[in-house]
Amino acid sequence: MVDAAAPVWDEVVDVPPSARRELGALRKIVRENPWVVGGVPEDTGSVLWTDASSRAWAALLEAEGRFVDGRQGVFAGPDADAHINLKEMLAFAEGVVRLCWAPGAQRCRIDNAAVVGAVAKGSSSSYAANRVLSRSLRVAERRRIVLCPDWVPSGEQQADPYTRGASLPRFPAPLSASR
Repeated sequence: MVDAAAPVWDEVVDVPPSARRELGALRKIVRENPWVVGGVPEDTGSVLWTDASSRAWAALLEAEGRFVDGRQGVFAGPDADAHINLKEMLAFAEGVVRLCWAPGAQRCRIDNAAVVGAVAKGSSSSYAANRVLSRSLRVAERRRIVLCPDWVPSGEQQADPYTRGASLPRFPAPLSASR
């Protein structure tokens, strides 16, 4: 199954008016707030790596050449049967919401071209992916983060092992938590 809205590829899906309004709101956010989505700068303070497999997702935050934080989870409920592109978008959203806090450029390394394209243009052709992307863009807008999506080959995806059963390493406690 491709997803609940379109069980086969290229099936026309009737988009409800509420979804059309939400897509318009997403495009408005990107148009009015150029800091939300930008090109990939040569050097950003950190790199967000996100990945998904058929069963799980992972997000890692890299700073100064080492991983400083990460999250992972298993897809459950309706997400368990979702198309892989939606699962990759969910992994990206979890990474942005849970790991990205510093204002400025945030390089995002993603091995799914559909997600890279959707983040770069601020919308997706999938209603479900747009709902997830909307959450990420709104968080980025509030935190004044420039999301800089960058495609990476699957073989170089640093988050991949953590979607296939490997446990995340222990990360040092943030300075604010150690006081």
